Amino acid sequence: DVVIIDERVRAKCMVPLCNSYGACASCPPYAMDIDTTRKLVNRFQYAIFMKLEVPSEQVAGPEAETKKLTAPSRNKMNKLVTQIESKAFSDGYYLAVGFTVGACKSAYCPEIECSALVSGQGCSHPLKARSSMEAVGMDAFKMSAKVGWDVYPIGRTTSPSDVPAGLRLGLVLID
Repeated sequence: DVVIIDERVRAKCMVPLCNSYGACASCPPYAMDIDTTRKLVNRFQYAIFMKLEVPSEQVAGPEAETKKLTAPSRNKMNKLVTQIESKAFSDGYYLAVGFTVGACKSAYCPEIECSALVSGQGCSHPLKARSSMEAVGMDAFKMSAKVGWDVYPIGRTTSPSDVPAGLRLGLVLID
C-alpha cells in the first residue's frame, strides 16, 4: 500500500491555520473527509505516485513565494496529474482521480475568491484544480519515504541552502 492516510496530516491544515483553509473548495473543511478518503483509496487497485524535483531556490526562502517562483513547478505537477488522469479516463479507466500537493487556490486563483464557494457558480478551473493529498489526509512525506525518495520539510523560514532540492508530488488512483 503506497497511499498512507493519517488524520494528523489534515490537522496541519488547521494548526497552524493554512491560508487556504476555508477559502478553497478543494481544501478543508470542504475537501473530502478522512473516512471518505480511506474508502475511496481502498476501492482503487493502482496508484501512480510521481515526483518532480525542483531546485531549492524555487521553493525555499522568502523570495520563492514573493517572486512567485513556486508557481511554475506546482503548475507543472498539476498539469501532469490532470493529463494522466485524463489519459486514464480516455483509456477506459473512467473513475481515475488525481491529487497534488498544495492548495489549488494558490496555483490558479491566488488573488480572487474561489468561485466554487460562490452560490450558483462552479470551479473556474475544473479540469485543472484538484484537492491536495494533505487536504484529504494523505501523508505525502511518509509515502515518499516509503518509496525511497528523499523529502525535506520546507517551511517559510527554510533557506535554500538548507535543502538540496524541493519536491512536487502527485498521485493518480486508477482502477
